[in-house]
Amino acid sequence: MDQQQVASLYYHPLIQTIKDNPRWTISEKKRPLDLVKILNPQTQQTNHLPGATYRDARCLVTLDTLVSHFATPPNITYFLDTALDDFLVIDIEKYCPENLKQQLLQIPHLYAEYSSSGTGIHLIVRKPSNYYDYPNALEKPSLQFRDPTPPPPPEQPKVWFEILQHHFVKFTGNQVLFPQGQQPLEPFYQELAQNAKKVVRGDIETDMDLSIEDIPDGQWIVDQLTGFLPSKDRSEYHLQSHYDYATIGVIRRQWKKLQSSMKLKLNGHTYTEAEEVLLLYHAVSETLPWRDKYGESRLGMPYLMYAITNQLAEDKGKAQEKRQRKEGDDQ
Repeated sequence: MDQQQVASLYYHPLIQTIKDNPRWTISEKKRPLDLVKILNPQTQQTNHLPGATYRDARCLVTLDTLVSHFATPPNITYFLDTALDDFLVIDIEKYCPENLKQQLLQIPHLYAEYSSSGTGIHLIVRKPSNYYDYPNALEKPSLQFRDPTPPPPPEQPKVWFEILQHHFVKFTGNQVLFPQGQQPLEPFYQELAQNAKKVVRGDIETDMDLSIEDIPDGQWIVDQLTGFLPSKDRSEYHLQSHYDYATIGVIRRQWKKLQSSMKLKLNGHTYTEAEEVLLLYHAVSETLPWRDKYGESRLGMPYLMYAITNQLAEDKGKAQEKRQRKEGDDQ
């Protein structure tokens, strides 16, 4: 972004209403960065730019702070949380048919710009009047509309457009002025939201206010766990999420081994479930190459943290079931 693009974005009326929210950062290869750590002289690193592991002031900054340190950033990224913000983002992909794209462009919008590639369009729109009519959709990071004609396997249907709700939004500065239309957003939102499945969270303790510095030997543990990957190559997994799940399992096994190390035995600390979740989350985040999905949120947690809690909950449930069977056999 050049200085004119930065200034044009900064002084846009919509941006002025959210510029003081500490949810701004810069993305590197689609990976949102931890600007709090990067801008702290005591933690600055020259060989590694840390990714944002939280979606608030622990990792993100106000827009004033960002532009005061970066006059011409490659992009400006904002974490949209529709629970706090009064708008949504419609991301129109390059695969969207022209007739559907023109309908979407007729929705009254607050801001519009072309994507960094120039082939997609981002529209910022107000929440529809039926937004709260679909509770199962409220916690979804995004709602996607895909090509209804399935392609030959293993390809996935192309996304035509999606509505972002709890998601990092990358501003490119390529603003565009489209004529304001009269197409209501409500029918499009209903189409996507009415089929949203309920999200069920495992019974695992988490603490979003906890930080690595609060955990005895926390950073040392993360360093020891980072970098372990499944023995199978990524290409051998049908879906990326399966590879993510396998990586979490590998790092969890390393964590179990590490707990018997002399260093952790000597510190005398018993690690809680919440501490275990955070340690695993940092290690997994530093191990897996960034992809857009990791910028999503599930029930207020980053996607990878949510995946970790689900895996822990599944194993915890199996262990409880096994104990119950054993107790039944002993009676």
